[in-house]
Amino acid sequence: MRAWTAVILISATLVLAGCPSRDDGAKSVSAPVIQLGEEATSLITRKMILLTRPVVIHLYRGSGKEKNTDKVEALLEIVAGASDNLSVVKHDLAEDPDLRRELTSDHGPIMVFEGPSEARISYYGYPERKELSPFLDGILISSGSTTPLTDRSRDFLGGLDREVGFKVFVTPD
Repeated sequence: MRAWTAVILISATLVLAGCPSRDDGAKSVSAPVIQLGEEATSLITRKMILLTRPVVIHLYRGSGKEKNTDKVEALLEIVAGASDNLSVVKHDLAEDPDLRRELTSDHGPIMVFEGPSEARISYYGYPERKELSPFLDGILISSGSTTPLTDRSRDFLGGLDREVGFKVFVTPD
C-alpha cells in the first residue's frame, strides 16, 4: 500500500510541476528551475493586469555559464504568461560581438524592455525577492504606464534639458 501511495504522490508532483510522466525508460525530465511563492505569484498577476500596451523583453544570454540565466528564463515565461501584452525575444551575446559592444557586457542575463515609452530600461541579473516588484514596475514603465512619482519630481525631471542615465545596483536581502 505504501509503495502505491509514493508512486501516486510522485506522479501528482510531476504533473503539478508540468513534467510528463515517463515509464518507457527514456531520460527523466528535470524539476522546474524556479518555484514562486503565493506572494510573488500574486504580485506578478496584480501588476501584469495593469499592462495595457505591448512590451517586448529582450533577453540576452551570455556564454551559458552565468549564474541564474535559467532562472531568468523561467521567470520570464511566468511573467509573460500573465499578460497577452508581454513577449520575450531571446538573443545570444556569445554569437554577436555588436550586441556585446552595445550592451557593454559579454555576460548575461541582461533584459532590455522595449515598449511605447521613451524610457530605456535594462535589467542585469535575476530579480529575486525585493527586486521583483521594481522589475515588474520597469515593464509597466516601458509600456507607458504612469510612474509613482510626486508632481514635484515629475516637474523637476521634465525641466531637465538633456538626457540623464541612472544606474541602480541592488543586492538581495
